[in-house]
Amino acid sequence: MRTINDVFPVSQVLTALQTVMLPNTRVQLAGGAIYVNDATSLVNMSATWPSVSLYEKGQNTARISYRTFQTRLQIVACYYDRWDGQQSSLSAIWSMVDLDLRRMKANVEDNPALYVSGTRNCEGTVEFVLSSYEGSAIAPTDGPFPVPVVMRTATISVNCLPYISNK
Repeated sequence: MRTINDVFPVSQVLTALQTVMLPNTRVQLAGGAIYVNDATSLVNMSATWPSVSLYEKGQNTARISYRTFQTRLQIVACYYDRWDGQQSSLSAIWSMVDLDLRRMKANVEDNPALYVSGTRNCEGTVEFVLSSYEGSAIAPTDGPFPVPVVMRTATISVNCLPYISNK
């Protein structure tokens, strides 16, 4: 059986993004978390709100020389906050979500190769796309949460480090 060529695990990039995105955010100040490939705590309501879920949306790999390949990942960061019991209007809550995602974007822009503890985790983050306001309020009947939630996503494109194929 042939071994896998790409020795660069997606989880390494997701964990690096988690570490780089969190500092100086409302999520961090509230004691929330950025969950990697696991939204269980959000759905079962044991998470601190606001919180973020990171997961891989897709990837494509291209040959960049005879035996060298490079992968581009699309990673989705779903930002969730409750809007029940808050004194602020829905628009004000959405604005806070927007501001926090923009802080996370700035954190990624300041560390495009996702250096964590001296380890370079990718070639570079090349695109950061924020979703629109439309559809951001989710009623308990429309989603997996038993409370009303505001959600906004960021899609982050990451060029992984090149790797050499075995054959």
